[in-house]
Amino acid sequence: MKLVSARVQHFRSIVDSDTVDIDEHVTVVIGKNEQGKTTFLRGIASFSPAITYSANDLPQHMRPNLETQPRNEIPIVTLCFSVDESEKLDLKDLIHDTGAIIKGFKITRYYDGHYAYSLISEENAEQTIGVNKPDITALIEELKLSAVQLKSKLLEHVSRLPAFGPHKAQADQHLATFLAADFSAVDQIENLIKTLSTALGGVPGQDQPIQNELALTSKQLQTILVRIRQTLDTPNPLQKLLDIIPKFVFHSTSIDRIPNEVNLNDFIKDPEGTSRGMANLCRAAGLSIQKIQSLASSTTDVNTREAYEDHYKSAISGAINEFWSQENYTVSFRFENTRLSVSVSDEKYGRRIAPSERSEGFQWYLSFYCTLLNEASSSTPLVLLLDNPGLELHSDGQRDIKKSLEDKHSVSAQVIYVTHSPAMIDPYRLEQVRQVELMPEFQGTKVKKLSPKSPEDLDLLEPVRSAIGASLITSLAYNKKNILVEGAADTQIILGAVLALHKEWEGKLVVNGSVSESSYLLPLFFEKACISYVVYLDSDNGGRHIKTNLLRHKVPEVKIIELRDVMGDDYHQGADIELEDIISIEDYYSAVVAAYPNNKEIERMPTGESKKQTKFYRDFFKKKQYGSFTKTVVAAILKKKLEQGSFSEDTKGNLQKLLKKFSEALQL
Repeated sequence: MKLVSARVQHFRSIVDSDTVDIDEHVTVVIGKNEQGKTTFLRGIASFSPAITYSANDLPQHMRPNLETQPRNEIPIVTLCFSVDESEKLDLKDLIHDTGAIIKGFKITRYYDGHYAYSLISEENAEQTIGVNKPDITALIEELKLSAVQLKSKLLEHVSRLPAFGPHKAQADQHLATFLAADFSAVDQIENLIKTLSTALGGVPGQDQPIQNELALTSKQLQTILVRIRQTLDTPNPLQKLLDIIPKFVFHSTSIDRIPNEVNLNDFIKDPEGTSRGMANLCRAAGLSIQKIQSLASSTTDVNTREAYEDHYKSAISGAINEFWSQENYTVSFRFENTRLSVSVSDEKYGRRIAPSERSEGFQWYLSFYCTLLNEASSSTPLVLLLDNPGLELHSDGQRDIKKSLEDKHSVSAQVIYVTHSPAMIDPYRLEQVRQVELMPEFQGTKVKKLSPKSPEDLDLLEPVRSAIGASLITSLAYNKKNILVEGAADTQIILGAVLALHKEWEGKLVVNGSVSESSYLLPLFFEKACISYVVYLDSDNGGRHIKTNLLRHKVPEVKIIELRDVMGDDYHQGADIELEDIISIEDYYSAVVAAYPNNKEIERMPTGESKKQTKFYRDFFKKKQYGSFTKTVVAAILKKKLEQGSFSEDTKGNLQKLLKKFSEALQL
């Protein structure tokens, strides 16, 4: 299950963030100070049921009005999730009666902490899912009936035993309190029954028959309670959805910081409560509490203790250095009677140093890595929320963090982080970036994709501007030419074509993007820096929209290459075309089959079909219920086939036409 969008409302500086698209892997949140970037992350993190809201979480100017409204009517965070085919199968009990093809779920958490659930169809229609709690109304009525019957029987006992008469009013009061209780609070029913039984047992004037009557009623109530529990334990289809919702982890430097040492007795009793940072470090090294206890008690066996210290030192140090290129560090443990301590050494200075004496940057990295390693080991999908990761690190260290997030952690989790640093922004993945701005007139914080009002209005986007500038300087130093493509799939195909047909261009040419996500920003930065580039666009609605936007922002038309200009007006019967359509039908079919080996009997698109190839296979996969068809997956296969020379003359001729156009425009 993937998070696809988030909306935060009525939370601190945020009145309504609007719906914010979340990248499948990494989302980068930027903006000036005091705009609400961290608040947006904390708003998403508050989706966790472990977090409770207070009046201080409401926007200050709205608080007087909101506090008069029912808490269960104030939405705080709304998240939309996509589901894959296997998850749909697991959730069939929830979705089988909808009559629609389901693509995901929308879940809103309210100020009182409750959740509301909706199904989202392929047409983006929503259908509310009720939380189908088991009906225990009849059982509650049985409980009350038992109490009413006891009241009548006690009246009969008064006739038999007049000495009990003066005390019956006390028993009646206990029964009345029980009957007036709120049985909808099902977790309190057991306490209500126990309280009634105890209170009745203390009523004076009882003899053995009355005590037998009270015991019989108590037994009846306990039997009904068992039946209530059995009913409540009936499997709820909604629970399967709750089980696959990602876990949200907000990394806090203060809470997750790793101390120099901990008291062993305290740490063994409550690792998380004593130090979450040390607990994370030990688990990352594979060091269990049981083993710590064992080694601490073996202080007389120095050889055994030191052997284990060396073992766990190797385990944690190797993992940490995997994505830390600044220095090779060694993290060491020391087991003693009353304490567990940790120290860090490096290649330049072999002496062991306590973590607190290391740089702020390394302390952050150590706690960050151990936290992520612990959370990523869970089978539950994760969304990692990081506030200014690596803020204390210099640019090389920050690039290590960025590489770690991109290459390792985004494989098993989605990552959303706030940054002010250019080193934490990939200039060729501007589609990852979301900008945050605090709006005037009590509108609160808004979060959206990059959209400066004019080319000059880039103050809010300073980190992006710096990142782009650094990238362009590198390009200029190496005299590289640039093809800015429309999408990720285009990058793969064009790179494959270059390697297959113009190997000599390698080192002179960079293919990157995607322009469809970054709008006019990426070409505009290249234009302002006077770097040699062209923009490639498909000849379809998407390409035409991008071209209009580029021209409006003064990108020269001569630097925009449309596919129709390359292939001619009559190609593909004059219909819209995209890059995949200049690959022969047979070559593209072969790549689709190779990309989806588990989907049997994939049909080849008929010759003469005017439909786009990607649309044909997308429709075919939907019809056959093969799951989603992703053209970037097929493009990666095409790239390999092109490099290997596994393509037809038709494909070769079409690609040569396109590369010739690039060559002329870039003077290759």
